[in-house]
Amino acid sequence: MLELKQQGLIKGTFEKQKGGRGRPKKVYQVVERKEPENDKPQSIDKQGSQAQKPAKQGMKHFRQNNKPSLMKYTGGGWL
Repeated sequence: MLELKQQGLIKGTFEKQKGGRGRPKKVYQVVERKEPENDKPQSIDKQGSQAQKPAKQGMKHFRQNNKPSLMKYTGGGWL
């Protein structure tokens, strides 16, 4: 029990008793480790590498990243 406490896997807490007589009951709570989760689905192309779809990005981000290539097609002016 002591080893688990030192590793941070459990937490010891006291339970509130009705009536207030005697010693409160000790309850152990299991601490869950939260790992970062990747909520965004990623697409994989035929070669197996990960690729981002432009539709998944915001339009502002898409325009900033592709500004030089868009300028070629619009004749140098920005939309």
